[in-house]
Formats: sequence, C-alpha cells, structure tokens
Amino acid sequence: MIEVGNGMFSSPNTASIINSVPASYRGVASGMKSTLQNAGQIVSLAMFLTIVISSLSASLPSALSNAMVQAVAPQLAPIFQKNFRPQRRFSARFWVTTQFFQLPRNKL
Repeated sequence: MIEVGNGMFSSPNTASIINSVPASYRGVASGMKSTLQNAGQIVSLAMFLTIVISSLSASLPSALSNAMVQAVAPQLAPIFQKNFRPQRRFSARFWVTTQFFQLPRNKL
C-alpha cells in the first residue's frame, strides 16, 4: 500500500521537477532530485532507528536475558548482562570510525 502511494506521488512530482527546468539542465535536476531523495530516506531511517533503539534500550537487555534464562542457558544470563553494554559501546565506536574513514571517499 505504501508503494502505491509512493508511485502516485513520485511520478507526477518527478515529471513536474524535470519539466520545470530547461532541457539542457534536466540531467542535473534529475541527479539533484535523486540525491535529495536518497538523503531524505537516510535521515528518515536514522530518525526511525534512533526512536526504536532509544525506546528499546531500557527493556531489551533484561528481556533478552530473561528469554535466555527461560530458554536454554540460565548460566549465560549474568555474562550476557555484564557484556551487553560494552558491546553496544564498541559497536557505536566502530560505526563512527568507519564513517570517519569513509569521508575522504565521498569527496568529489
């Protein structure tokens, strides 16, 4: 259903954007439209994941350890609880580091 709405909006919107510029600049307009659309999707996904992760960060570690205790490995629950936060910090630092090293690749 979302894609139907997206298609109904995107096609006329793209046609309007492309037809509003001179023919010699239509390639530039198409590239800018695609760039802004991709940037908007990235920002939207980042905002969505920030909301989801921040809402789950309080309850997820205890829920996972409770599930681990109930399922198969009650002896692993204390180890999991002890190591969950450092692992999240490591993952966040790793992500920031990779983004830092990708900056020179994205320059024109």
